[in-house]
Amino acid sequence: MPSPEATGWLQFTNALRDMISGGHVNNPQWDGLQILTVPQEALWDDPVSGTWIAYRQWTDTVPEWGVNYIPNPGVQFDEVYQQFLLSYSPNDPDPALTQAIRDDIDALQKNRQRPHQSPDRDG
Repeated sequence: MPSPEATGWLQFTNALRDMISGGHVNNPQWDGLQILTVPQEALWDDPVSGTWIAYRQWTDTVPEWGVNYIPNPGVQFDEVYQQFLLSYSPNDPDPALTQAIRDDIDALQKNRQRPHQSPDRDG
C-alpha cells in the first residue's frame, strides 16, 4: 500500500495532468506529457551551479519514455550531438564548416563541466 505522501502526489499529478490536458488525457496531443514521480527541487537559481543544473538535469537528460518523468542520466542530448559532429571528417574541404564543428565540440565539452558548488551546498 502506498504511503500517504505517495498517494497525495499521485492524486496531484493526476489532477495536474487532467488540468493541462483539459480533461482529455487520452488525446494523442498529450502523449509526450511527463510529470515527475517524486518532487524534485529545481536549483537553477543557485548562483554558482544553477545554469549547469538547469542545462544538465532538466534540458539535456533524455528521460525514460512513459507517463511519468524519470531521468535517465546515461543518455544526454549533447553526447549524441557530439557523436554526430565527430562523424564529419576533420579534413572537410570547407574550413569555415570545420571550424564551426570544432567550436561546437569545444562548447559541448565546456558545458559538461560542472562548476564548483557554492559553500552552502557543499555539505
